[in-house]
Amino acid sequence: MDRKTADKKSGRKERSGAYPLIALSPAIDAAKRLFENYGAGPHTRDNLAKGLGYASFSGAASVKIGALVHFGLLERQRGTYAVTLLAKEIFEYPKEGSEAAVLRAALNPALYAKLAARFGGEALPRELPRVLAADFRITEKAAPAAAANFLETMEFAGMLRDGRLDSGQPAPPEASVMPPRAGMPVMNPPKPGLIRVALPSGIEISFPQEMSFRLSMGEFAEHIKNLDERARGIE
Repeated sequence: MDRKTADKKSGRKERSGAYPLIALSPAIDAAKRLFENYGAGPHTRDNLAKGLGYASFSGAASVKIGALVHFGLLERQRGTYAVTLLAKEIFEYPKEGSEAAVLRAALNPALYAKLAARFGGEALPRELPRVLAADFRITEKAAPAAAANFLETMEFAGMLRDGRLDSGQPAPPEASVMPPRAGMPVMNPPKPGLIRVALPSGIEISFPQEMSFRLSMGEFAEHIKNLDERARGIE
């Protein structure tokens, strides 16, 4: 007997699985407002609610606080809450590395990480709310809003393009050996949509621009090192 059937037979109100009740972009705005007005904390729930623009702690404040915790922008500290280092990194946008922080926040909610693991590299299903209800313990009533917040968050983080969800895994970089000039690689004219990196061996590596945040996180370091070492061995 599944959870939904058991709840109906017992007369219990069906409970939804946990997910952020707002998308990442407004959550970042709320965390930044709190940080600028009240500092990093720690804050009590009442002070936290006031820092977020509410007269006192309420259901609306609880929804926003919960979303900030889901995204890793707030952390609980013995009954209080504090703005996280991750949030502070995001506030520094467009400083280098802040895009990577946005991605980490986007995938911090457990539901979002599971969806990215299941659908990464594929087109998201058109009936995503039904999938959330059937496979991820989101109630049918809550599923449309949960799906909308997920889609908005993935698009904001650069993970969603034309309905296809980025896999979050580094792809093998394109490489071509370039003739040296005065001890340095010669760069070809740039191709649209690519970021180029020239290595000491004379290899030029091209990355799609949408993978810039992964490049800044160092996810390609091992691939690049291996390519460079192989090129030096050939020489």
